[in-house]
Amino acid sequence: ASTQPMTPQPQNALALLYAVLDNNLGDSWTRLVNNIESGVRTGMNVRLMIDGPTDQDVYLYDMMYDLNPFCPSLANPTCNGRYVEGVNFWRLTNENSAHPDNLYQFLVDAIKTYPTTYQITLSLIGHGSGWSANVLPGQPSIWRDQNDTVGGMLWDDHPAAGQQDSRSLSTKALGQALTWAGEQTGRQIDLLYLDGCSMGMAEVAYELRNGARYLLASPNIDWASFNYSTLLPATADHT
Repeated sequence: ASTQPMTPQPQNALALLYAVLDNNLGDSWTRLVNNIESGVRTGMNVRLMIDGPTDQDVYLYDMMYDLNPFCPSLANPTCNGRYVEGVNFWRLTNENSAHPDNLYQFLVDAIKTYPTTYQITLSLIGHGSGWSANVLPGQPSIWRDQNDTVGGMLWDDHPAAGQQDSRSLSTKALGQALTWAGEQTGRQIDLLYLDGCSMGMAEVAYELRNGARYLLASPNIDWASFNYSTLLPATADHT
């Protein structure tokens, strides 16, 4: 879905968050969104794509600072109109958030909306399984048309109409999406944060070597703490 660009604020940092909670992380939706809101600071633009646990709940936000821990929520995604549809909130129609084309389009739209940003941080939020084919129990290691790749992250349990199985974004496809977006916009991601389990592998870093200047990830389980109330201000302070 296309978006209507807001008037960009010059020389702001740009924080992009791409969250796929269309799985057993769905209960964390409100906590994640409101932690992000509390981390927004002057001097930064924060854009979030979040795919919730059911159908037709893929939303795009230009986030605003707020300390209410209960709103927005899945039941009230605009927070009683605080987010205005077509201005800083959009309902997206594509349910397959694990597809690299959708990540690519998210990046291109955001970077073109905020062309004067001096640094770009991208956080991919969701289940991760690293590069190896030995994934977490029940988690898909490939998606249907990508049989040459293993591992990855962003487990999506509600793919596009007509597909019967879950999908995830392979490491190879992630690298391709980042490269495509860089070629289209002329901008490289400065910091890529893989906020998922088991993504801190040399093999992952190698696949993504052309997509970002720096990579932040962890080899541990339970890496996704969603502590963006702290992480976003740290990003804004870094130049």
